[in-house]
Amino acid sequence: MESQIFAASIIALVIIVYGFIALRRRARFRTLALELGAIFIDTGRFAPGKVSGNDFSIEAHTLGVGRSRRYYTTIKVSVPKAPGTYLLKTSFFEHYPDWQCAKALGSATERVFIATISFQRYLELSPDQRDALLSWLGRCSFRTGEFHQALKKNRIKELVLSEASIATTFRGIVSNLDRLRGSLNAIRLLAR
Repeated sequence: MESQIFAASIIALVIIVYGFIALRRRARFRTLALELGAIFIDTGRFAPGKVSGNDFSIEAHTLGVGRSRRYYTTIKVSVPKAPGTYLLKTSFFEHYPDWQCAKALGSATERVFIATISFQRYLELSPDQRDALLSWLGRCSFRTGEFHQALKKNRIKELVLSEASIATTFRGIVSNLDRLRGSLNAIRLLAR
């Protein structure tokens, strides 16, 4: 009987601690929304939620299947129509333009045993894609050295440029106001 009570109390303790952590994350995201002049969107009972502003959104989400699920925080900033979907590593701006650090979303085919499959993945840029990206980046008023330092300071490893937004993803739930504000300001340099 004592072992059952002990086991039940351990399970209850784990549930209480998890609930406390979940509620604390939600409270931090609500505070972030207030500090950034945005609104808080509830995304579920135990989810941290989403912060949505005029030109940006910050959302913590899970990726993975089964026990290997992990939290990630994604920041998206709206941009004028971009020329396509690109993956830009931070070092692209260190030695601007470093084409080894830029990829474009495209279709690739692979032969698997006796079948051929086609799928989307990031590929090397064609000359036309390079010209389109440089032309689009040319409308931005940023200095590449300063921009690269801002990305490094906020630990942004890569940017995903799509037709409507620029996004970056951090591992884990990031609720540090200074880091999120710095990341937003850095990404907004490209969004102007």
